[in-house]
Amino acid sequence: MKKQKEKDAADAAALQKQQNADLLKAQEQYQKEQQTALNAYQQQQAQAQKEYEAEQQRIFEEQRKAAEAEAKRQEERLRKLNTLGPQSINVSDVRTTEGANLIIDLMQNAQDPQLIQARLQTKAIQQLNANLISFVDSYFNNAVQLI
Repeated sequence: MKKQKEKDAADAAALQKQQNADLLKAQEQYQKEQQTALNAYQQQQAQAQKEYEAEQQRIFEEQRKAAEAEAKRQEERLRKLNTLGPQSINVSDVRTTEGANLIIDLMQNAQDPQLIQARLQTKAIQQLNANLISFVDSYFNNAVQLI
């Protein structure tokens, strides 16, 4: 009977040892699965971040191109507005009152080319300031005014 009890105790200890080994193996397997899942999640997040950055860069590039096109359009519009355009005066126009008034109006409305250039430069500086503010805002999220 004593041998039977010793054998039962040894079997129980071996069974307990086997269960502990199985439990340890299951825990290790679970940790490996968790680590694999974590790595996959991190890779997925990194990929999503790269896609987001690429999309942001594409949007920024499109905005820059649109701003450049708008600046060119505005510059051309200002240039057209600030020039008198092709107006010709015939000799016969000077002899009439209407023709004399046309010449006087032309002289009064004539603009200095340097004044036109100064306006265009001011507009370009204002556009540059707006671009710098939008650039700073996009990276620092604070409005900065340049004087």
